[in-house]
Amino acid sequence: MVSIRLADDSDNPQLLNLEKMCPQGTSLVLSFDRSPDFFARSRVYKDHRLYVADENGKVVGTVGVTAKQFNIRGETVKGIYVYDLRVNPSCRGKGIGSRLVQHAMTEQGEADLAYGVIMGDNYPSIGLFRKLGFRSMRDFTLFSIPVFKRSECTTPEARPLVSEDVPQVVDLLNSYYGDHDFFAKLTEDDFLERTKKLPGYSLANLQVVEIDNKIKACVGLWDYSKIFSITALHLSAKLTLLRYLLKFINVFKNTMQLPSVGEAFNIIVHQGFRFRRKG
Repeated sequence: MVSIRLADDSDNPQLLNLEKMCPQGTSLVLSFDRSPDFFARSRVYKDHRLYVADENGKVVGTVGVTAKQFNIRGETVKGIYVYDLRVNPSCRGKGIGSRLVQHAMTEQGEADLAYGVIMGDNYPSIGLFRKLGFRSMRDFTLFSIPVFKRSECTTPEARPLVSEDVPQVVDLLNSYYGDHDFFAKLTEDDFLERTKKLPGYSLANLQVVEIDNKIKACVGLWDYSKIFSITALHLSAKLTLLRYLLKFINVFKNTMQLPSVGEAFNIIVHQGFRFRRKG
């Protein structure tokens, strides 16, 4: 019999194994390894809960939820973010994923909406959430740039952020994204707490551009490999052909590279990219 309960530290080994059993993607299939701490990603959020589906002591599924307040069409709402839904491949088709999501949302309490982020080719998840009454709110494009080496900074105005810059940076973030959906207005304490809680991130990871004693732009680079490592399990024929083409071009000129099957790689995320539109 399958029961739903809160996850605890003793579930970590089984959750790590479950993650490896649930690769992601279609044209590019990726395997994720969160060793040594499956919970590291969830601890980024202020208010988070991680649930597991337990079948006679065996973890066969998991889902995470966190409550947030943010803008939607000019109004501040309470939303429940649903993330990291995983079900053991041998246990799919039994309604475990649906039960996990429904239980997690019920336990989280009253909210104006619940939402998740699903890749466009993840058809099983899209079908499951539609069955639960979710609908598509908007599409967005995730830009990724394969790189073969780090580049030196060529912008003379850029420098590392220091603690005295925080008030200007927070003001920049709020003014830039203040009217965007899913943005929550930041305080200086919010900014410092979140920066501190992200594994592989700190104030030292941020760069700012200052002109006439005013910060005009900022960006941070977050080493996401501190959350998990990634290995390519499958490349589509199109990506395989592109990989060989780039490999040939690299004989004559250094350019980007794509991972081969079985190759591990890291992801660096642009975090806090903002700039002043005027002035």
